[in-house]
Amino acid sequence: MSAEAKPEVPYVYLLEGRDAGDAMRTTPGELQGLFAAFSSAEIDAVPAPGKWSLREQMCHLADCEIAWAWRLRQTFGEDNPVLQSFEQDPWARAYSGKSFTFPAAFETWRTIREWNLAFLDALSEDDKKRPATHPSAGPITLWNLIEIAAGHDLHHLASLRKLRDSRA
Repeated sequence: MSAEAKPEVPYVYLLEGRDAGDAMRTTPGELQGLFAAFSSAEIDAVPAPGKWSLREQMCHLADCEIAWAWRLRQTFGEDNPVLQSFEQDPWARAYSGKSFTFPAAFETWRTIREWNLAFLDALSEDDKKRPATHPSAGPITLWNLIEIAAGHDLHHLASLRKLRDSRA
């Protein structure tokens, strides 16, 4: 499906014409490879006040994957739903607890990503056009949601690459 994203739809520009589904399929291996470059101490280190550790970033990705799962299915199953927004920073306050481990966050993210990809693979072209209203972008389609999720992946992958490369 060709990208027909509105310019104000977040993260979509990062796809640069790449298929959103393909981008989402490659993210698990890329994430795993990038995180393998960091020690446990580096994963837990907070880089600066108000910034997230790598562990907290992985927790954020797991939370986002949960949100994508709900938003995709809500758009698929309801007629033009208004999607619920969420504020990432209040959610992130919970990550300070040591029960939010990096392995648990990664496994949660990976499992839900596999489930979301299975869902994506079952969609018809008509399904991808199902409308919804995004809390900040306004009218979008189910495919736009997939593009946002994929672009969000690319945003975090670029940030992780930059961090990895800055250590070399």
